[in-house]
Amino acid sequence: MGRPENYTYCTIYSSFMLAALVNILAGLRIVLPEGIDFLAHAVAFANLGVLARAQAWGHLHLTVATRLLTSYVAMFAAFALVMELYRPQSHILKFIRTGAVMLQGVWFLQAGLVLDSSFSERWIEEDHTNLMFITIAFSWDMCGVVLFQIFFAAIMEKLCGGSKVEDHRQRLRTTEGARTIKDVNMNGVDEYKPLQTLESLESEVVLDAQ
Repeated sequence: MGRPENYTYCTIYSSFMLAALVNILAGLRIVLPEGIDFLAHAVAFANLGVLARAQAWGHLHLTVATRLLTSYVAMFAAFALVMELYRPQSHILKFIRTGAVMLQGVWFLQAGLVLDSSFSERWIEEDHTNLMFITIAFSWDMCGVVLFQIFFAAIMEKLCGGSKVEDHRQRLRTTEGARTIKDVNMNGVDEYKPLQTLESLESEVVLDAQ
C-alpha cells in the first residue's frame, strides 16, 4: 500500500481539483445546483484541515505545531465558505474567506521553510523557543493579511470611486427591503380595529343605562 502520507497528499490535491472542476463547469454555463461551488471548496478545505490534524500526531513539537496551525486555518476557511453559501452577497464574508485563503498560502510557505528548507539548517524540534517563534510569526501573518486587505481595499476605493460601491450597497439594501415587505402577510391588516377610547366606552355605558 505504501506510505499513508502519500495518499494524504493525493486526497488533498484531488479535493482541490474537484473544486476547480466545479468552477470550470460553472464557467461553461452548465446548470449546477446553486451554491455547489462554495460547497466544493468548503469540502476541499475541510479535507485539508482534517488530514493536517491527523498528520500532527506522532511527530515532534515543531512539526505538530505547524500542522495544527495549518488545520486551524483550513477549517476556518471551510467555515467561511459555508457561511458565504447562505449569504453570497455579504462583503464581509468575502473579505474573511479571501483572507483565510491568503493566510493558508502564506503559512504553507513559512511551514515549508521551517520544516524542510534548503537554505538553512533544520530547526530543532524540541526547542520551545522555536515553537514560540513560529507561533508568533503565525500571529503576525494574520495581522499582515488583514492590513494587506485593508490597504488593497483603500486603493480600489480610490481607483474605482467610493460612490459606486456605496450605490451598489444601497441597491442591495433596497432589494432586500423590498423582498422583506413583499413577504409580509397583509391579510390581517384589513381586520385591524383600533382600540376603543375612554369617551366611546363612556357613551356605551350611558346608552346601556338608558
